[in-house]
Amino acid sequence: MALAIEASDGRVVKTTGDGMMAVFPTAVRAAAATIAAQSSLADEPFFMRPPYDLSRRQGGKPLAVVFETPYCAPCDELHSVTLERPEVQAALKPFDLARFGLGVRTELVAPDGAKVKADAWARDLRVTYTPAIVFFDAGGREIFRIDAYLRPFHVASAFEYVASGAYKTHSFAQYRNQKA
Repeated sequence: MALAIEASDGRVVKTTGDGMMAVFPTAVRAAAATIAAQSSLADEPFFMRPPYDLSRRQGGKPLAVVFETPYCAPCDELHSVTLERPEVQAALKPFDLARFGLGVRTELVAPDGAKVKADAWARDLRVTYTPAIVFFDAGGREIFRIDAYLRPFHVASAFEYVASGAYKTHSFAQYRNQKA
């Protein structure tokens, strides 16, 4: 993110955890830095493409939304290690998958049908750590989330936990222990 700010003649004036506050000579330069930062997120062929309509319909696929930030080592490892594993890719198949940069103002239709910006929606969901994966059922309700970097086995297990419906009767720890 700092590189995108500097490339747009901006200056970082404050950092807060994995966030930054910066100033720019013009609004156009600020927008350019935002676009550069968003484009630096790793892409995957299975992520939904715009326009982002995440609304759910009964009988449809569950939804998993990945929130990331640029220059995030755990986010990079999610892509370079976890999402490359065949068992994880198999576990993703029953889902619609979307990905948003934390703090980016991309327009979307949320699972409940509301039109929102991704940054406001992430705040409403209380997403504060990246990578985060938030799962929604076919009715658009949040049912599970991962707010930490997890190893491939645990990520695959989380997707299988939601896809199987086990979240309705068991905690994730119980489900994972039964699989082990």
